[in-house]
Amino acid sequence: MAKITKGYISSKARIIKNILNARGIVSASDLEKSVGVTISLGDDVLEFVSKDHSEQGVRSTSYKFSYGAPGIGTPIEGAVNPTPNYSLMIVKCGSFIPGYSSFGSDQQGNILQVREMRNSGFAELMAALEELSVLK
Repeated sequence: MAKITKGYISSKARIIKNILNARGIVSASDLEKSVGVTISLGDDVLEFVSKDHSEQGVRSTSYKFSYGAPGIGTPIEGAVNPTPNYSLMIVKCGSFIPGYSSFGSDQQGNILQVREMRNSGFAELMAALEELSVLK
């Protein structure tokens, strides 16, 4: 697989946004209710999962959507954790995306990038997804 383009990220972000809107997912609690759901998109999938965390003795749960594609892995993943009140977007792309910090790369040279939004929730996660949907 070649490097992932911003256009590819943009098209997948639009798909995720449309699915979230169609399912009426407008809050962290709506995302929580979707945990365990997997939506087949041809060969690709959109999964809704939860992950338990324990940080400095405080337990919390984040709720995520994860877009998976064969041969690519997970180019887009979004998560919100209502307890410590943060959200984050993780993107894998062949070029840097403004507002994101790199934290590694894959074998094809795609850059793993994260945008962490402290003191934020689902609305900020959706705003980040909207920004990805119009990448050029």
